[in-house]
Amino acid sequence: MPWFELSEDALAFVNALGHYGFVVVFDWRAWETEAKRLIDTGGVEAAGVDDIRRLLTTLIRSDSFVEGQLAWAFESGLMVRILRRLRDIDTN
Repeated sequence: MPWFELSEDALAFVNALGHYGFVVVFDWRAWETEAKRLIDTGGVEAAGVDDIRRLLTTLIRSDSFVEGQLAWAFESGLMVRILRRLRDIDTN
């Protein structure tokens, strides 16, 4: 059966997200529709820090159920979009 394993750098990034408070406890399954809306409509580029935290948490938690979800987030450029948004928030 095929499986996916994140690189050491990707795992370190995910661990750092948890360490620095970007993975939060909330009902991420109930928020998946909102996460999809943010991703599909360009909402990531206007999201606030709380929504970015929820989005990152949703991506990380859902990877346990949809193997490769995080890989897709990296490969599709979504993580770059998220990080750019955090940079923009930080510089404003």
